[in-house]
Amino acid sequence: MGMNWLLMAEPLDTRNHPNRFTPGKSDRLLGSDGKLQDKGNLSNWLTQADCPVIPPPTEKIACLLNWAEATFPSLLSPPGGPIQYFSPYTYRYYQATNAYVGVSAKDYHVYYLDPNGVMNDVGDLPRWLVKAGCQ
Repeated sequence: MGMNWLLMAEPLDTRNHPNRFTPGKSDRLLGSDGKLQDKGNLSNWLTQADCPVIPPPTEKIACLLNWAEATFPSLLSPPGGPIQYFSPYTYRYYQATNAYVGVSAKDYHVYYLDPNGVMNDVGDLPRWLVKAGCQ
């Protein structure tokens, strides 16, 4: 299940968010071909509308991290640390390897922060949940 949504509502009320929405541009639902257009990731729209971004269920992230620890023990050690949350990331820190793995609630992607501090987007959460058997 992807996290992109088609907006199928009335045009947005821009009076409360004059700097965030441009009438005639961001509230346009139909393309020049007359078809509904994909308006992108739901989390991006929630953020623009000042709605809270809801992180993915912790039990699914725990399942994925447990699988990743068993699959990549040289990168993710020691296994089984506490799951932490720092908006928008739900993550686990691996002290022995000085690395982090987390999921962003903004784009539902899995990220690996390596020991050198380089953030790596390793892909879409739903794809990883399937691979790990955590759906």
